Amino acid sequence: MLCVGAPVLAARLVPPERQGYAVGIVFLGSSAGLVLGTPLATVLFVGLGWRVGVVLVGVVALVAAVLVQRTVPS
Repeated sequence: MLCVGAPVLAARLVPPERQGYAVGIVFLGSSAGLVLGTPLATVLFVGLGWRVGVVLVGVVALVAAVLVQRTVPS
């Protein structure tokens, strides 16, 4: 759901002349998350154990949810 809605929301939150840039930033973040997040999560889960890894991923997701709620208009 996020992959479909995020670029649309990004395009709607900026002026028309900045829509391409906003959508590009969304896809850049998505690509960087896949490229950097996968090896980082692997190191994290192997080094600290799966329970600590799951808790840390949950904390990051919670922080991200709070930031989205506070910064994206209704």
